[in-house]
Amino acid sequence: MKQRDYDLIRLSFEKQVSKLKISDFYKTPVTLKSLNYRQYNQAFYEEILIDFTVEQRVAQNYRERFLISPQDIYLVLSMYSKNDYVNYFLRLDLSEISHKQYIELFIIAIKNDAFKVALHIYLRFLNNTDMDSNMMEIFIHTLKDSL
Repeated sequence: MKQRDYDLIRLSFEKQVSKLKISDFYKTPVTLKSLNYRQYNQAFYEEILIDFTVEQRVAQNYRERFLISPQDIYLVLSMYSKNDYVNYFLRLDLSEISHKQYIELFIIAIKNDAFKVALHIYLRFLNNTDMDSNMMEIFIHTLKDSL
């Protein structure tokens, strides 16, 4: 990718632009959860990088440029939690994420059947006292409905 491409991506974050329907560009059906996002964000492009196996160097350049602030990292972590991208979840620097955000990510992961990510979050970042009755209800309900 060229500098111009990165500038266009950055511009799409800042402006309220209409999203293109990516599925129109492919002959086979495309199932990205990020297609439901209302606007372009870091998670939208990150999911495209992962699902369409973009070259590693290009993906690393994207991450170095756009996954800088804690809010940007949190957006991507929430997408990882929805899709159970545990390998990518483990690669990110998670030092900027707050304890409250870990609890939110755990709930997102549970609701989306991303049990690998949820287990990593629970074992690495949560305490025994964090699991309250509400979280336990969500967990049990998800287990009942899960494949």
